[in-house]
Amino acid sequence: MSEFTNPGFEARFTLAQAETTPPEVLAKLAIDTHAKIRRAVALNPSTPIKSLLRLGKEFPNEIIENPIFFLLLLEDPESQFVRLSLARSTTTDEAKLIQLFEENDPDIRCAIAQNPNAPLSLLVRFVQESYQRYDDGSGTTEKVNRILRGFVQNPDTVASILEELAYLSDPELTQAVLQHPNVSETAIAIIQAMRGQRGIPSAILDQLVNHQHHYVRYVILAHPDLAPEHLLKLAEDTELYWDLLDRRETLPTLVIDRIAEKTFQILMSPAPALHAAEMIVLWIARHRNTSIALLQAFASNQPDYLYQHWGEQQFQNFRAAVARNSSTPTFVLRKLSRDLKAEVRDTAKTALRSRKLSES
Repeated sequence: MSEFTNPGFEARFTLAQAETTPPEVLAKLAIDTHAKIRRAVALNPSTPIKSLLRLGKEFPNEIIENPIFFLLLLEDPESQFVRLSLARSTTTDEAKLIQLFEENDPDIRCAIAQNPNAPLSLLVRFVQESYQRYDDGSGTTEKVNRILRGFVQNPDTVASILEELAYLSDPELTQAVLQHPNVSETAIAIIQAMRGQRGIPSAILDQLVNHQHHYVRYVILAHPDLAPEHLLKLAEDTELYWDLLDRRETLPTLVIDRIAEKTFQILMSPAPALHAAEMIVLWIARHRNTSIALLQAFASNQPDYLYQHWGEQQFQNFRAAVARNSSTPTFVLRKLSRDLKAEVRDTAKTALRSRKLSES
């Protein structure tokens, strides 16, 4: 092995090309400072697979030309090495890239996203997949973030990709989108809306409220310019109920009624599954824009199926919440002041005294 110790450039290049060079030497040459040597190692069939996988990021087409690739393509076409090499290569046809993308392997998808010949439809889907990572709470991986940043750093990235990137919450990334030469007015408006800025065109708000991903709808629900019809649309998503009630200072009565109606419908089902349903109904009982009809219902332990589902203690909490609600009519407070439960009676009496004092 003495002949392999600290050779000069020409000697290292010769070793990188020779199929007789020991694999451990090729592994060292695979991280050589000279690109020409690394490229030669990528073409050498004696190079260890682990080194070829790493070199494939830099020399994707050379890996495809390596005789070992053709051998493995025949022997084990489903191996990670073969699939990853195909995903990286600019010589791979579009149909194969689509097939590989559908396998839902994160490493394969990242490789395709970095392939300059990847079809636009796959790049759009790749960016959209990052929304799912926000949806499930896992956050984007650093590898995905690196690729997304690569998109905005590329001056040739098309406007449609930039518009997809505009939905993300990474401030550095969205700022880079704003500075991109191909940024569209739509992308700018999306970023401004996601940041909560005022004066957003209604069409953009419509687009965000109807977005397929929960994460986008969650961000936009607090926007101050949402119209009642936007809030009604968001109220169709049961996973947003708590956020709508908690993150918005005011909600129109018709939206609260819609949330209550759908919550009650779910609770009437054979297997109620709405998360935090009791807290949602309690919040509705406290909300100042809750309709008088609903406040009356809660004060009377109605609807019956809720009473059966939760029992007396929960409805005592609801009645007490109604008694504390500044929007509760006086005639309802009078009824609650005669409630069988002391907490409800006392709360209602305190509210009635407070109203008499304010009127005098």
